[in-house]
Amino acid sequence: MIELPEWLKTHFIKPCEFCGTTYRIGLSPDGNRITKHYCPNIQCPGTIAQKIVFMADILGVSGIGFATALNIVNVNDLQHHLEILKLWNIQSEISLYTFMRLCCVNGIDTGWKETVANVKTLDAILELNIVPEKEKSFIRENSQYVKIKVEDDIFRYDPVWTGLVMITGDIPGFMNKREEFITSLNIMFEGYVRISYSNSKRKTGVSYLIKESNSAVTGKVAVAKQYGIPIVTSKEFMTILFRAVYEKVGEKIHDLKAFRS
Repeated sequence: MIELPEWLKTHFIKPCEFCGTTYRIGLSPDGNRITKHYCPNIQCPGTIAQKIVFMADILGVSGIGFATALNIVNVNDLQHHLEILKLWNIQSEISLYTFMRLCCVNGIDTGWKETVANVKTLDAILELNIVPEKEKSFIRENSQYVKIKVEDDIFRYDPVWTGLVMITGDIPGFMNKREEFITSLNIMFEGYVRISYSNSKRKTGVSYLIKESNSAVTGKVAVAKQYGIPIVTSKEFMTILFRAVYEKVGEKIHDLKAFRS
């Protein structure tokens, strides 16, 4: 087990600047590496603000940086990050998988895919030991402010293609609904494809930037060109996914509901 030197303790183990709670550190399983440094208070304004920024990235809500999020938390006296859903008034449906990502439970993000594939409802998930008791009431109360769409057998198959994409401009048929476009692809391929979406500019870990040929050139395009991220249209991206799945499973791809005649 690692023993922190005194000078490092003063840096890591100190009061949170937003709520005064003593910071904690997380160690690797062997106890020899520090893997995280965080405020354990779920009602800390700083922690709530960070989670709101994460939520905005997933839902495609623009203009939400940390300073803006912190101001929203303080002005509205938010006690939990999910309370922002009442203020945002999200109109489009989101999947149960996406909603569970928004909950920020125990650091679980894309790991909810397998759980949602087997447990079809929010109530059933909250019955599991995954979600801490202190979080359940907040989740239940604030789930009413979004329309959660549960898809049966959304992940019937193991993935053959996974990746993170950015999108700039609008997708045909999905005006201002980028998250819905990504969700529709995940549903269409029933698990063979598992796509994550970043609303913000990213330099690394991005498989493709999706941009229609008539869309304006944005900062995301500049980043993609600078860091070698392929730029494709939505149609080209769907073709890439189809080919990737077909190469792995062949004619079995026609077992998917979306490809049945």
